[in-house]
Amino acid sequence: MKLTDVKTSSVCSVAMLLRSERMSFIEFGGRQDDKILDFSKMGLTSLDGCDKVAQFTLLLSGNKLESLDGITSVCRGYLDLSDNKLVSLEGIHKQIDTIQGRIYLGGNQIKSHVLGLLLIKHLQMVVLNVRIAFHKAAPHTPNPYNGLPWMRIINNYLPNRRGIEAVYDCQEEMLRFPSLDKFAQL
Repeated sequence: MKLTDVKTSSVCSVAMLLRSERMSFIEFGGRQDDKILDFSKMGLTSLDGCDKVAQFTLLLSGNKLESLDGITSVCRGYLDLSDNKLVSLEGIHKQIDTIQGRIYLGGNQIKSHVLGLLLIKHLQMVVLNVRIAFHKAAPHTPNPYNGLPWMRIINNYLPNRRGIEAVYDCQEEMLRFPSLDKFAQL
């Protein structure tokens, strides 16, 4: 295992971080899918400069991100966007094409536009609360029933193997609840 720790509060964008070569990179094993790039708690306000394809898990939690502009379009691991300042996921499917795992969104005040999550290829699950995302009896088994009603409904359609048809069905289910009408949008 290699770990190069570079926590800093002066970095404000991924491009600046990559240029300064100050980042945390953890490698387990040696297989490509075992790598984690950790940009957590670095004060990032922008994702400008991200590679289009992340060949690893990408940790972006605990920053100050208000949008996903500039985010990688393909994440070959899971994507952690928890504890940022995201309020909408409008157009997320246009910014992120593929996530081969889960997306973590806990700690954000998401208030609208979540249907695009269903159009992200290979996305397995949306997790809002990392701390309670696993059953106590089986710590490695995800519990899709934690979180808000919109997240429970979205997770019922993931992984999406039916394309836009699943989006329409999910939207119809969400619209049965008046409080979810703003969430039932791309």
